[in-house]
Amino acid sequence: SSTPATELGDDDGDTGDTPTSEEEIVAAYEASWNDFIRAGDPPQPDAPFLADHNTGEALTAARNLLQGYVAEGVVMRGTYEFDAEVVESADAEATVHDCGLNQLQAVLAATGEVVDQSDDVRDGLIASLVLEGGEWKVTSLENSEEVCADA
Repeated sequence: SSTPATELGDDDGDTGDTPTSEEEIVAAYEASWNDFIRAGDPPQPDAPFLADHNTGEALTAARNLLQGYVAEGVVMRGTYEFDAEVVESADAEATVHDCGLNQLQAVLAATGEVVDQSDDVRDGLIASLVLEGGEWKVTSLENSEEVCADA
């Protein structure tokens, strides 16, 4: 009998046996950003879809930031260009490194004035994800200059 491809050996899981798993992890990470961008214009801190790809600390941080936008009268506009890769994964936890290009801007809703300008510098992020209810979700995000050091 053969071993199912979903079982990883004792070699840190870098066998390439589960490409769909890595694709699902990156897709969930990217979806968490896309949900955040969608919830930013107009700011919707209570948008139920934010919990589709975020949980824990990441969900709280996203809701708090969006609540701040509401208080400040700003909306978030722009794009985020991903350069994400899975650097660690286990059965229910994963780490993604992203040297992404954040082109998001905070704009005063009333006047269209840009109050927080984006730049053309790639930002290194380390995202921790967990498998929750069969779905990968971002649980924390942290800035890291090292992620883009090799780029």
